[in-house]
Amino acid sequence: MGLGNLVQQVEQRLPSGDHTDVARMVLLLSLRNPSLDRISDPIELDKEFRDIQYRIQATSDQHSAVAEELDSLASSEPKDISPDHVWTLIRAIKVQSHILQMYLEPTES
Repeated sequence: MGLGNLVQQVEQRLPSGDHTDVARMVLLLSLRNPSLDRISDPIELDKEFRDIQYRIQATSDQHSAVAEELDSLASSEPKDISPDHVWTLIRAIKVQSHILQMYLEPTES
């Protein structure tokens, strides 16, 4: 499968997706499958596609939850910082790490 064909396959699976969504999915699929050979099989492509969509959704949900916590933390007084606030910051760093890892070092399946 060539990259152009992969773009077409992703566009078919994301009919309401914009160019950014398609590009993101093509990037993640190609990072996980550098030769693109394995995902030339429609069943394997569907499996990889669903897995990546799940990972994106899970990471987005984590990011949203931590962002809300950070917004709350940012509105508190510095003298009111507690150990829970420190754990919130650590979780925020971990979520950002997961997001970067998803793009830079995707897990091989």
